[in-house]
Amino acid sequence: MAWFGKAKNWIKLYLQGMAMGVADLVPGVSGGTVAFILGLHPDLLKSMKTIRPSSIRRPKNVAWFLLSAIALGMITMLALGSHVIYHLLNHNIYQCLLRSLFMGLIIGSIFFCLKQVDKWGISRIFSLLLGLFIAFSISYFCNRSTTEPLYDVPLEIKAPTAILNEASNYDHQNKLLKNVNWINLKSLYQEGFVDPDTWIFSHDYKGFLQVESCLEKNLNRSFHLKIGLCGALSIGAMILPGISGNQIMQIMGCYETIIEAIALWTGGLLQGSIINSSFWILVSLGLGIIVGIASFSRILIYFYTKYFSLTLSLLIGFMMGSITNLWPFWRVTYHISLLKDQYRLTLQRIAPEMPALTSYQTGLALTMVILGIGAVIVMERKLAFKKLQFN
Repeated sequence: MAWFGKAKNWIKLYLQGMAMGVADLVPGVSGGTVAFILGLHPDLLKSMKTIRPSSIRRPKNVAWFLLSAIALGMITMLALGSHVIYHLLNHNIYQCLLRSLFMGLIIGSIFFCLKQVDKWGISRIFSLLLGLFIAFSISYFCNRSTTEPLYDVPLEIKAPTAILNEASNYDHQNKLLKNVNWINLKSLYQEGFVDPDTWIFSHDYKGFLQVESCLEKNLNRSFHLKIGLCGALSIGAMILPGISGNQIMQIMGCYETIIEAIALWTGGLLQGSIINSSFWILVSLGLGIIVGIASFSRILIYFYTKYFSLTLSLLIGFMMGSITNLWPFWRVTYHISLLKDQYRLTLQRIAPEMPALTSYQTGLALTMVILGIGAVIVMERKLAFKKLQFN
């Protein structure tokens, strides 16, 4: 019955991978944090370290048992959960409750990790503060990043007037879709929303250009270098507790594009469509992720092995700094987003705000925070987590 025990362990790892996949879909949450909560982080890093260039010739040396379960679990949730999370994050109340739950999970995991560090001293406190500073800096640049080229595109969208008026990025009177980035402009062209000779306004040049002139250098390119680099950096962040890969995607202006690409491609599979613009975006992302896994896992496990407590202190600082990005209460607006022949309203956070203490939403959010903290406490006690070891 040895096979039954292996199958049971594989399914357990698969479910843990699904939990990591859910976390990686939510901006501000790291799948690495979930791996920490589940006590999976050391084994995950060791398994990632087995991936190297020689793996092509010697695939048996790769830790396929754990990596296949985790990867398939994450892919399942990225494919199925992208639609659910996309819906939750675009509803003002649901996104508040979702962020509150993850805030509770991270607070609980911070206390769990604090107990893993022996003999707090000046060097470890400094390491924690450094991690806190890095996480704050990433959140700051995530909210301030405006380097992406933007365009205003003349476009008539067939949707109810009430919805068009609610979208802050659409001028219904002049039929103008505002603040469109380059990749979304390319998608609008490839899906037939705009013609190559359409004149659009460039925020960079402060003037009008034809769509063809904006895309001619890169129109036929299948591999998106920026998306690939984003994948490499994001997977590095994803395996670090507290630093969200989604934050890296947002800093680079790729988060919305990648989430929509996942939703579009998985939706297209039901119609028999495999090779499309979304497919190449995901291929570029996947290649970047492979490079990131091969690089960052070795770096991190080296520091874990040589400087365990200092490294863990740094990661605790990352987690503390990520809490601010999960603040549930925000002043929001809505953008209209085009997906093939459909439209969606996507919620955009503008600025954090203090909630009304007597509001039922505040009470629900606090309940979700407590549930998150309680879930970590229950998992720690019921699953009898062992002290993290990298020897």
